[in-house]
Amino acid sequence: MSEEIEIVAEAEPQGDEVEKEETEPQATETEIAEQAQEEQAPLSESEQGKDTEKPIDTAELERELEKEREARLLCENKLLCMGLLEENGMPRELCDYLTVSDEGETRKRVECVSKIIKSAINEGVSQRLATIKSPTQGKNEMTKKEFKGLSLADMQRLYKTDRELYKQLTNKN
Repeated sequence: MSEEIEIVAEAEPQGDEVEKEETEPQATETEIAEQAQEEQAPLSESEQGKDTEKPIDTAELERELEKEREARLLCENKLLCMGLLEENGMPRELCDYLTVSDEGETRKRVECVSKIIKSAINEGVSQRLATIKSPTQGKNEMTKKEFKGLSLADMQRLYKTDRELYKQLTNKN
């Protein structure tokens, strides 16, 4: 019976031996690099030549470069247009309709539209002012009913420009 115990004891590894068996030996850096190279699949002959054999199409590159330049110029001119519109008191939303890739042409368009809009505004204001009856037009032609329809500002203007008419219409002597 003692022999059986001894055999069992020899079959069981002891503490230090267990650790040695469980841990694998560490590979060196060169071994790891060699394994990585082996794992990489080699490129086929057709794949190897794709990058090096493809000719560069300079005409295509020049077209793309020109498109990028145009886009950059357009963006710069759009910013310029926004600034010019703000200086002239115009809405910035007009920028989309006035911006072109040429800076000089963009400036001309902004100036032209600005003049047109200001002219239209001034004309409209002039027409409106022409239709408004001034309190001093035609002395003593204003009735009390018209006087009562005046705004306070117009009444004050009448008082400053024609006190006699103002007194007649307000019955103040």
